[in-house]
Amino acid sequence: QIYSNKEIKVFSSEHEELYKSSLKIFLSNKILGAGAGSFRHECKNEVYQPNQFSCSTHPHNTYFQLLAETGLVGFLFITSLFILLIYYSFKHLVYAIFFKKNILSNFQVALLSSFLITLWPFAPTGNFFNNWLSIIYYLPFGFFLWSIKKNKN
Repeated sequence: QIYSNKEIKVFSSEHEELYKSSLKIFLSNKILGAGAGSFRHECKNEVYQPNQFSCSTHPHNTYFQLLAETGLVGFLFITSLFILLIYYSFKHLVYAIFFKKNILSNFQVALLSSFLITLWPFAPTGNFFNNWLSIIYYLPFGFFLWSIKKNKN
């Protein structure tokens, strides 16, 4: 249930409990986090688990997972990357609209869009440290680097 009469929920009550649990883990390990892949173990601790829905294999959001597992170091890295992607998107948009010049190819715009979709902070996601999800994150990045190198030559 997304909306109830008394309060607005983030996607569902279950997601919200996972987010709260991950924030509690983060507050105990602010700089380096509890360790990559540790949410599933840390959330079992009664200090971080206020109810039955606050523990799972991961918090179902990349940013909350990185806060809990890698602390500010990992969180700032991925947040900086997301901000950089937003910057390049707006820069391309401004150049395309006002100067009638494309600074990125259509292929690069599609890849940039895929990065923004997978790193969108307000959507539930899979486990950031999962193998198949890493393919979704890193394979387009390889193509993006290849396209930049190709354009320079």
